[in-house]
Amino acid sequence: MNIVLLEIGNTAVHVEVLNGGQAVYASSLEHETLKGKEEKFVEGLASFQIFKVVVSSVAPKKGEKILSILRKKNFDVAEISDESISPYVPVHVRDGVEVGIDLLLDVLGVEEKDAIIVDLGTCNKAILKKDGAFEGVAISPGFEASLKATIEETELMKGVMDLPLPKAPIGKDTPSALSSGILLGSIYGLLALTDSLDPNRTLPRYLCGGLANPFSSYFPGYKVVPSLGLFGLRLLASKIA
Repeated sequence: MNIVLLEIGNTAVHVEVLNGGQAVYASSLEHETLKGKEEKFVEGLASFQIFKVVVSSVAPKKGEKILSILRKKNFDVAEISDESISPYVPVHVRDGVEVGIDLLLDVLGVEEKDAIIVDLGTCNKAILKKDGAFEGVAISPGFEASLKATIEETELMKGVMDLPLPKAPIGKDTPSALSSGILLGSIYGLLALTDSLDPNRTLPRYLCGGLANPFSSYFPGYKVVPSLGLFGLRLLASKIA
């Protein structure tokens, strides 16, 4: 029997089907692509002999229709919560402060007890794992959000959405200037921030998230694992399923 992992993010739904702990199917679909096709999506999952569906979500409203259909079809659905993950990832934050499930799954997905994780997604996140626990995080707007905000507030830049990868600290035209300022500026900020946490560069460093691959060359020394959160979800599913 198979276990289906669903990681519902702000932009996309990531799917993995496990058989005996090994991934036999994986896919990623943006919410815009899934809109109006949720029933067909669940029918596709039903083609596997499913024992349980394990769901993590940072965007409950975007995933509620999928969850509703899964329950209607009597799938055994387990939703990941702070309570279900806390035995495996201690959280060193102020009492009452909620930590996003996606951040905790990133931490769980890293084998080492101490590490730095940079997650490039809807938001950019720099996470510190210390003694096996979530020690804290720095969150900033993702590349696309920064670009969109800049363009919406700048009349002469309207319509410039596709940027080249940054090549130099300054650009020679509007797209390359935006690329240098928004993309390269954000990258340098993340690198400086992580170096301040680990000035001797002794900790293992991970790069994950939807933009990890295209920007991996800007993060030398980082282990690139785009689906690190799914690794964490897979490990958690093996403990609770």
